[in-house]
Amino acid sequence: MNQRQGGSPATRETGFSLIELVTTVAIVGILLAIATPFVAGMLRNAELRGAARIVASTMQRARSEAITRKINVGVEFTTTAGAAIMGGSFRVYLDSDDDGVCDVGETVLEQTNVAPSVALYGSTFATGSARYDSRGLANGAGSIRLANATPLFYRISVSTTGNVRIQKASTEGAI
Repeated sequence: MNQRQGGSPATRETGFSLIELVTTVAIVGILLAIATPFVAGMLRNAELRGAARIVASTMQRARSEAITRKINVGVEFTTTAGAAIMGGSFRVYLDSDDDGVCDVGETVLEQTNVAPSVALYGSTFATGSARYDSRGLANGAGSIRLANATPLFYRISVSTTGNVRIQKASTEGAI
């Protein structure tokens, strides 16, 4: 007659002891405490990277609109006072009078606010706007900066030929 090892079903222990359960919960708690700041930083950096890509793609779209519509198109930035102040927005508009300002009566194609954890600041465009003519050429080179609290910095630059480039740095002066 074969008997299974481990005793009868009535005497076999199942489940976890209280000490095993408390130890497991403590280990999971310690791992979460260690991982939470790292994950939060990764999310902030991903949000900033996404904001930089949105600004760059919006500028490329404005260039395409200028060529397609055969009219001047601008991207006007509303910036904050510096990298430590979060916020900012930008809009794409048809610049019918070519003054680099979105005036009353000019068509706004798109208006976007940056993420709440991102600072849009430091525009070097002459009028606060990047502008493209009907050939897709920029009306002067310039850049706009983005930052978060990590701190991580991005600069979106536009050349006079209208090309858009994103640069990343871990310190503000590095870009």
